[in-house]
Amino acid sequence: MSLPAARGARLGRVWRAVVIYAIAAWVIIQVANNVFPPLGLPPWTVTLVVVAAIAGFPCAVVLAWFGLSPERWLPQSRGMAAVGAPEAPQESPLERNRVAVLPFANISPDPADAYFADGMTEEMIASLSHIEGIRVIARTSIMQYKGVARSIAEIARELRVGSIVEGSVRKAGGSLRITVNLVDTQTQEQLWTKEYDRQFSDLFAIQSEVALHVASALRLQLVEGQRTRIERRGPADMATYSLYLLGKQAFARRTEAGLQTSIDYFEQAIAREPGFALAHAGLADALCILGDYGFAPPREAFPRAKAAAARAIALDGTLAEAHTAMAYVLWAYDWDWSGAERAFQRAVERNPSYANGHQWYGEFLTSMGRHEEALARISHALELDPLSLITNAVVGWALYFARRFDEAAEAVRRTLAMDPGFARAHVYLGRIYKAQGRLEDAIAEFKEGLRVSGDNPQYLSELGHTFGIAGYPEEALKTLAKLEAQASQHHVSPYDRAMINLGLGDHAKASGELEQACQDRRFYLVFLNVDPMFDVVRGTPRFEDLVKRVGPPPIPRAP
Repeated sequence: MSLPAARGARLGRVWRAVVIYAIAAWVIIQVANNVFPPLGLPPWTVTLVVVAAIAGFPCAVVLAWFGLSPERWLPQSRGMAAVGAPEAPQESPLERNRVAVLPFANISPDPADAYFADGMTEEMIASLSHIEGIRVIARTSIMQYKGVARSIAEIARELRVGSIVEGSVRKAGGSLRITVNLVDTQTQEQLWTKEYDRQFSDLFAIQSEVALHVASALRLQLVEGQRTRIERRGPADMATYSLYLLGKQAFARRTEAGLQTSIDYFEQAIAREPGFALAHAGLADALCILGDYGFAPPREAFPRAKAAAARAIALDGTLAEAHTAMAYVLWAYDWDWSGAERAFQRAVERNPSYANGHQWYGEFLTSMGRHEEALARISHALELDPLSLITNAVVGWALYFARRFDEAAEAVRRTLAMDPGFARAHVYLGRIYKAQGRLEDAIAEFKEGLRVSGDNPQYLSELGHTFGIAGYPEEALKTLAKLEAQASQHHVSPYDRAMINLGLGDHAKASGELEQACQDRRFYLVFLNVDPMFDVVRGTPRFEDLVKRVGPPPIPRAP
């Protein structure tokens, strides 16, 4: 997305100032004409208002030119884009070292090269995040601005950033032309700009050079080891790098088809260059989500994810992505709680700007019953990725497990205001409504989640459980039959069947299926100790034995 240059931005502010001032002056003059005479005020008072309005016009233009934008003259409304983000007072200054790398514009002759521009954006985010003193907004929030015409001031206000990196990429054959600008969002002045005409093989040197120039422009001193991380080399074969970028693009969709496509691309990249650590880390991430979302049996997905993460760490121990994936497997599949926490800590130490590391660490802390620590960690992820739908929704998910249901519902409703079609948020909200006893509302949310997701088996089980506890056993059994029918086409976990039988009141059958889910290492079992849904069987010997097998540390409970 191409942003206005500094002069153009100033002219835009002036034009907005002219329009706003003209409207305001006209309203004031009309009020004077209609209100002053009935009040008995002399005619010269109306003339005085008109003269004052005319005299104030050049002052308004000058103020707008020098940075007092017309948006500051009016009451500020918080737009939907900022929903769920931690809100700072409107008058607080923006931090120059809080940086957003906007999607690089693809100006290549072939529109299909858009993946390469997106990859350049992501790699710039990764390079800058290794610089101590810079907080970089995550990719998920940044890509909301792809192809969207927004001013620097609007983006800065929504993301609370003091600096913006933006640019364009032109790829033709083996040649590259890359233009990069660093803009101060307070003054809208260009702090640094450069155009590169290089060969494709020089891409990684360009990325490193840009990161170093940005650090210099922000007056940051690199500490030991940072330059090495910034200057890390990519694969020797640029075709391998293209496969990696295509894998990242497919992974971002988070659908079953998208994840399978991303796995294929990452595996092709690894086959071409086995020592490419980022491709191994990408493969680990994709396999973790495949197992988490129930698209593949956990015993198939997670061991492969662990092997890929271990290989990535062996090749490059600085990769936060690899340590995060390893931590996730240790938690969600191995149930190695102490090992998982150490791995999460290593991940956020390697890259404090890696939002996904903080989010998954927060979810891990939630499953341990350490709710305040969890919410603090997830809030930090939200600061780094304020427009991420899943991170906003996870705020509500964590509050649900903390049994702060009203706050949880509000957080998830804010997420749905950002995107009503986000299926996972509907399911989270349904679960919260269920805990509040709002069963009809919960049923409506689960049905909507199923509609927009295409009958996800996990969501069917949520609906079936709610039908059962709401007194609709026939509907619950129909839902169970539908779930069983899906088993011939998709992986269906015993955990999903257990939920419906739990809702029907068949606790013995539900417990047996939960034990099967334990053998399958179903991910959601890590929340058994904190999930309000299982209060109905909490304390029974069979359930407590299951919790011990999953192994979370005991949570002190009120008598």
